[in-house]
Amino acid sequence: MRLARADSPTADGSCPSEVPTGLLPNGLGRIYRKVSYGPLLDIFILDTRTAGRAEQNSAFVVSEEQTILGAAQREWFLQALPQSTATWKLIANGTGFAPLIAPAANPLESCVQMSPDEFCYVNSDAWDGYRFDRNAVYDAIESNGIQNSVFIFGDIHAVIACDLPRQPNDPLSYNPLTGEGSLGVELCCGGVAQVPVPVWTGLRASGQNPHMKHSNEAQLGYLLMDITPLRLQGEWYYSTIQARNGEESADPVMLQTMANSQRLTNSLTRSASKPNPPPLAP
Repeated sequence: MRLARADSPTADGSCPSEVPTGLLPNGLGRIYRKVSYGPLLDIFILDTRTAGRAEQNSAFVVSEEQTILGAAQREWFLQALPQSTATWKLIANGTGFAPLIAPAANPLESCVQMSPDEFCYVNSDAWDGYRFDRNAVYDAIESNGIQNSVFIFGDIHAVIACDLPRQPNDPLSYNPLTGEGSLGVELCCGGVAQVPVPVWTGLRASGQNPHMKHSNEAQLGYLLMDITPLRLQGEWYYSTIQARNGEESADPVMLQTMANSQRLTNSLTRSASKPNPPPLAP
């Protein structure tokens, strides 16, 4: 990536080809921007850590001030996303977008469910703790009829993959069998320091999170994404043993979202190998 002045991104967040792009080594510039790959893909890179994020609040307050994006970035994103004409809108950010519900209680956030109509969110560091911004994104997707939004993230020391309904455990607003009510999908890569405590698999098994289609906090590996006009596929390859140069699993976990389906389904076919692939990073 080439270097750029702080003001080089255009008003819509894209990086014009006639000027350098990226950030200077001394930290000037901004992280959030849009990178386009022709009619197939627009990548929206969000800054959910430094641009305007409010301090975490374990009470899960919903207010405009409790923001994960900041007002300027939120306004930019809510304008830029509906303007995208690419088939796929890939939204890269630093933490989980999907709602994740803790069954009955969440000791990590001092939350206890007081009635059947209330529930505890899992993590105030994620978008669950900044629901004003998440609701605004959901509203933009729904009101503009935006198709094929795919959120990707990391930083939870585990792997999860989810549909994106507003209320995952409300059968009137989301059907986990058909995907009706989902407004997109989310994929999470693994990490170099998975924590082998069954938090995420427990959430998936609880019955409170039927939109979770995959979870794994016990194995290390990587996520391969393959994107065509017809589908976006994620393939998780895991090490059979947690050791340097350990052999990876023969059969990856494969999930796909078909264009305009707004949901994840199982895939039985690996992505085709590419001829003359570039060398791996050192």
